[in-house]
Amino acid sequence: MAAKKIYMLQRVQTLYILSATILIITLLFKHFMYVLDPASGERIAVQFTDYTPFLALTIGSLAVSLFTFLLFTSRVLQIRCCTYNIILLLAYQGWLVWVFLGKQPGEYFTIYCLFPIIAAILLFIAIRYLARDEALVQASNSLRKIQKNRKGIFGKR
Repeated sequence: MAAKKIYMLQRVQTLYILSATILIITLLFKHFMYVLDPASGERIAVQFTDYTPFLALTIGSLAVSLFTFLLFTSRVLQIRCCTYNIILLLAYQGWLVWVFLGKQPGEYFTIYCLFPIIAAILLFIAIRYLARDEALVQASNSLRKIQKNRKGIFGKR
């Protein structure tokens, strides 16, 4: 079992999924916006976890990412989970854009607001590699079936 886990980390799609998961984890601890208090002039930091819909989307996306990361034996299920997670992350990014477009003077957004779209791009790249691996496995299975059928037909002389 340990050898299988080491092999899992050597696959490039697993590294993309892990990178996306790390980006999503950082959203739990970082600020997405600074608000200048007009009375005192202080900069107030607003975290992703301070806003309940952002917290729910972050936790949901993190759960799907961790579940996808642990499904390294089933590529088709990994592709489906990555697709679902991309939809969640695009909704998250859309909501961030909506908040950005409605910002007031004195509100400044951080670079961490781009992490959901970066994670979605990484998951899309992972899907491409997962599909490539699955196609390779399907091709090798069909070749095995052809070889097996040839032995059966031409095996007797």
